Amino acid sequence: MEPIPPSAPGTPGGFPPPQAPSSPMTAAMSQAGGRVPGTFMSRLHRYKLLVKKFWWILLFCTAVGIAIQAYKIAHEVPNYASTARLMINTKINVTESSVSTTEVGNYMETQIALMTSQKVYTAAINALKAKNPGFVESDVRIDVHPLGSTPILIIRAMSSDAQFAKDFLQADIDAYIALQHDIKVDDKDRAIKDITDELTKAEATLQTDEDDVLGFQKANNIVFLQEQGSSLGSHLAQLNNQLVDRRNEYDLLVKLTAKQGDLQGLPVVAGASNSQQESRMRLAAATTEFFKAQQKAQERITELETQMKEEEEYLRPAHPKRVALAAQIADLKRSITLSKEQNIEEANVRRETLALEIQHLEAMVKEYEPKAISLGAKLAEFERLKSKRSMDQSLYESLLQSVQKIDLNRRLDEQRFTLMEPPSDATSIKDQYQVRLLSAGLGGLIVGMAILFIIDRFDDRINSTTELRDYFSERILGQMPFEVSLGDRSNRRLIQPGDDRHTYSESFRNLRSALMFMEVDGARPRTILFTSASPDEGKTTVATNFAITLAMLEGRVLLVDADLRRGGLNRLLDIDAPLGFTDVLLHGADWRKAVVPSKHKNLSVMVCGKYTSQGAELFLSPITDGILREMYNEFDYIIFDTSPVMAADDATSLAPKIDGTIFVLRASMTSARAARNALDQLYHRQVNVLGLVLNSVNALLPDYYYYYRYYEYYRPKDEVIEGAPGTPRRGKDGSKL
Repeated sequence: MEPIPPSAPGTPGGFPPPQAPSSPMTAAMSQAGGRVPGTFMSRLHRYKLLVKKFWWILLFCTAVGIAIQAYKIAHEVPNYASTARLMINTKINVTESSVSTTEVGNYMETQIALMTSQKVYTAAINALKAKNPGFVESDVRIDVHPLGSTPILIIRAMSSDAQFAKDFLQADIDAYIALQHDIKVDDKDRAIKDITDELTKAEATLQTDEDDVLGFQKANNIVFLQEQGSSLGSHLAQLNNQLVDRRNEYDLLVKLTAKQGDLQGLPVVAGASNSQQESRMRLAAATTEFFKAQQKAQERITELETQMKEEEEYLRPAHPKRVALAAQIADLKRSITLSKEQNIEEANVRRETLALEIQHLEAMVKEYEPKAISLGAKLAEFERLKSKRSMDQSLYESLLQSVQKIDLNRRLDEQRFTLMEPPSDATSIKDQYQVRLLSAGLGGLIVGMAILFIIDRFDDRINSTTELRDYFSERILGQMPFEVSLGDRSNRRLIQPGDDRHTYSESFRNLRSALMFMEVDGARPRTILFTSASPDEGKTTVATNFAITLAMLEGRVLLVDADLRRGGLNRLLDIDAPLGFTDVLLHGADWRKAVVPSKHKNLSVMVCGKYTSQGAELFLSPITDGILREMYNEFDYIIFDTSPVMAADDATSLAPKIDGTIFVLRASMTSARAARNALDQLYHRQVNVLGLVLNSVNALLPDYYYYYRYYEYYRPKDEVIEGAPGTPRRGKDGSKL
């Protein structure tokens, strides 16, 4: 065989480097210790195990609940109960002035509190004493509750004296009705008094308002003020419009003068009044006629000048015809100039006239404006006085209606209570004890279930592969079923050729196949180490059975007990060897002499030997490297069973030198937090963790999906295995018996 090939740290045998868990769920679990629920059936199985383990908590809580209720029943004085039914009119007559603040939603609760109050109890006792001078008071308890959502109250009085229970119930109802009547009367009287006081104040205020209105009317002629204010307002508005028109016309004339009468191009202003528009249009029309005449004269001048230029070619300057044309042209130009001057003069005269008119209009507006403001203020004051009188009048009428409604409500409230069923003859209530005890037991059971639920919240032990996937991101190589037949017998823990425990043996074959066909880079693993987080998780049994399944392939397999502190392969395999792994590492003995054959074909074993606490130091020594290399050359597979990671540093010292490590967890025992810490220690030492194996799994779980659950469909029909668990007996023809 070739020697062990060199490999990078943490990647022995060409395996991919170890990967720390990357699942966010796993990371959250490792930090907070939380647990993620699996499938429903797995969760149900988890609760079944919890009840099986802590059944005494449910029994204890149920017993405590029944005991407490029994104690209360034993010390209760009332033994007889009388029942009555009282209907209450829940319609609350609330006036507009909100004389009652009782909420409809709390009305029935308020009535129950009143009926069970000390005041009603005292009034009922006093009424019984007044009716019967020889009355002897007895213990009594009143229970009141509504009949569903109806306004009917079921009232029950419980006492050790049957007659007293009935009499007291009647007296209690009478006292309650009397108290309600007194409360209503007091409330209505108080409300009427308060509203009457407010009504008196409102009446006085209304009278003051009337006096103010009349006084203002006497001091001022309202009709005259209204007519004068209307006419003065219209006249003032007319003056303002005229003033605006004159100002606009004045501005236009100023622009005309500046342009020497050219009003062409002055647009009509949008939004101006009609008079403003008319002024602008009037000026524009006059100017247009002027310019038409000017244009006509200018055209005539141009025509004459053209004619003169034509005649200059054949007429002398002093020719009478040329002289006449020149005189005609001069007259036309002089006429145009005079027209312009006349137009500007007329515009200036109109502008001066408009300035005087504007001055006059401004004076008139200034004179009438204060008068209009004074009249408006007086009219506004009169309207304010009338509005105040109207508001006070409405308040007075509202208060008056409230008084009338309260008086009506008082008459309606007199018939608010109807005794539908008078107090019945008192009957014994012992027949209710069974219901109360049953309810107490059920309550205790619920409390116990809540305690179990809390315990489960803090319990992170893994029960199934579903939970294992939720906790860890590492691959799951296999799950080994729990076998009741194992017991404490070592020979029953190991699988045998033709083993009748089909599920048990097939689980190790499945583990073997998982490793042989695992996707890897480089050579397949030949040295494999088995470890766990804590003791008693079954790693030794798993490692031994795995070695046996490898030996069935006709390969040379060496099983090494590397648990130098508590190794037990010699007892499990019933081997008595003079030398062990400790002797080889500590005393330098030849490792080949320590290897002994087992009862299983192709399987050799090296037991632990003498126990030592120096396992970590021995595994880290160069001697171990040489021994591993020699073993590698002489065996096809080498399986190491080591100590738990959390118990000693032995496994974490040896694992980095091995091709791959398989981490074993035991169902319903291994803590997820402990396993996570153990795996982290392996990762920190660059150990190549091949995967996880879940041991002692309940084969009845729904996620236990191996094909060997259907063994009955694939075993030969003529095969009969006596005593095989879960295997029906078959006849010679292969039919089930």
